[in-house]
Amino acid sequence: MTEEILKELIKLGKITEEDILVARKRNPTNEMKRIVDLIHGVFCTAEHVAHGCGYYFEENEPSVWQMTEHQVWIELTMSLMQELNIGSEREMLDCYRAARRVKEEIESLTPQAQDLLQRLLKIP
Repeated sequence: MTEEILKELIKLGKITEEDILVARKRNPTNEMKRIVDLIHGVFCTAEHVAHGCGYYFEENEPSVWQMTEHQVWIELTMSLMQELNIGSEREMLDCYRAARRVKEEIESLTPQAQDLLQRLLKIP
């Protein structure tokens, strides 16, 4: 469905924004799946050896994206996108890539340059 049709259905009270959110969580696009995998890989602090992480344990299940851990990470990813005012999976991926490039650039600086950068960032 196009965005215009969804907006009209919401306006008519046929579906709610919550209905759309639930549908997106239960049936994520392939792009959203890649982003959730990425966000999980970056932020998960669980032990990933010998199935210490439920997300990886669920990977072999036929309904993997409806499983508990995957739903948790979808929710976390969507919450992060909302908090950052990121409207699409593509935009989230673009933002992640840009932030990663900056992080890698900062890490390549000498310790002195990193210290100076930290001081500059504190200047209003």
